[in-house]
Amino acid sequence: MKKIYRKIYVILIIFCVSIPFAKAQKTMQYMYQLPQVNNINPAMQPECNGFFTLPGLSGANIAFGSPLSYDNIFKKHPEYSDSILFDFDKIESKMKDISKLDLNLNMDIISFGFRTGYNYLSFNLSTKVASQFTIPKDFIKLRHGNADFAGENNPLNLSDMNLDMVGYHEIGIGISHIFAENSALNSLIIGGGLKFLSGYLNINTEKSDIKLYTNENTYELRIEHDIDLKMSGPIEIKEKKNDKGEKTVDKIEKKDNIEDNYVEYFGLTGNYGFAADLGAVYKLNDRMSFNISVLDIGFINWKNNVSSVKTTGSFKFNGIDISEDIKLNENDNENRDILKEVKDSIIDEMELKKYEENYMKWLPLKIYAGGAYKLNKNIELGALASFQYYNKNLTPAFTFSANLTPYNWFSTVVSYSIMNGTYNNLGFGLSLRGGPFQFYFVSDHLSSTIFPKKTRNISARFGINFVFGFKKKQDFSLNEDI
Repeated sequence: MKKIYRKIYVILIIFCVSIPFAKAQKTMQYMYQLPQVNNINPAMQPECNGFFTLPGLSGANIAFGSPLSYDNIFKKHPEYSDSILFDFDKIESKMKDISKLDLNLNMDIISFGFRTGYNYLSFNLSTKVASQFTIPKDFIKLRHGNADFAGENNPLNLSDMNLDMVGYHEIGIGISHIFAENSALNSLIIGGGLKFLSGYLNINTEKSDIKLYTNENTYELRIEHDIDLKMSGPIEIKEKKNDKGEKTVDKIEKKDNIEDNYVEYFGLTGNYGFAADLGAVYKLNDRMSFNISVLDIGFINWKNNVSSVKTTGSFKFNGIDISEDIKLNENDNENRDILKEVKDSIIDEMELKKYEENYMKWLPLKIYAGGAYKLNKNIELGALASFQYYNKNLTPAFTFSANLTPYNWFSTVVSYSIMNGTYNNLGFGLSLRGGPFQFYFVSDHLSSTIFPKKTRNISARFGINFVFGFKKKQDFSLNEDI
């Protein structure tokens, strides 16, 4: 049984390490040559007078994050130098009481924008994914068995094990306006955007209360649970009848005909919502400016392709009978059968019930606040605090940057960030323009290529913009009348 637990842990840990985390855009905050600066703050006006992007070229966010690094997970084999082992002791020591993994992906299908007087207008059609997975440290401790959790007042608490995910399309319009009687002095830019949303995937852990109680005398395991999992998307819940003749959940899996019904599942699904972005930039003088923005203030109503499950109660779990030693071999069919037996046994005892009910879900809220100071017309120093609020969890990050823009066709930035409980996040950004073609690359975690075994975050954002209307290199645009 102990080795079965280990196999389950290995699968979950690899899953955790593979989950994308956070957009690679904190380093990009003060790269004014890029049209994407208004993705972070709708008040930010890029230096170009206009831009547009095309599908496949507009750019992609690729990011990964984990509460554990490679060095936290693996160790060298004591006998074979070319082999490694999972270091479960270190994994347990490095895990927090509640470890979180976040995903934020954003790909523009098409976007454009242009300046008119003191205003900057923009439009975008994008697809986005956001998710959060939490796992309690008690789950890792279960590898030692349940003897350490004996007694009614000492349960093993798995109540914070949640999975939440949302995928949706976004159609957005934005506008920013410069308020300044004399733009060479104090200046204020206010910006905002409205977005129509169409959701195509949602997994929402509405409730997950799970506690394992161990009898002090017999070490018998009793599981108390109260679970409510709401889902919408190409998900199929298969049912069967229990001994009482009641319908219970047998399997939860993706539907087979997704490819033939792509528009139905991933187009305008009828799961609609709205969101807003707000932002401001205040220029104190020719050198110093401050900025703040709040993004994704909105929700989606989920009413189509809804399939949810819930269960409440308690049951005794006596494990399964294993007569032979179980090898951790992924190709061993017997092992897969045993794991399936454990899973099926637990699901049968829980008696999950399927139900269909419309629900509303708020988007992950993002907040950015920072300031910048120009040393001269080519060099600017910046600081940025960012926060994501999702499912009552707040994830902070802090970034410091130095931006160099000697020409209107070239800019670069280096950054240092504190995020996800790590302090080794060195970032880099580059923008090159030739005529209307602008190539950019930005990463908040370039240090991951230098220290791959110690990193817990990997990210990159890159793409090609079509831009026009750059002026000859000069001071920050607020110093000039438009």
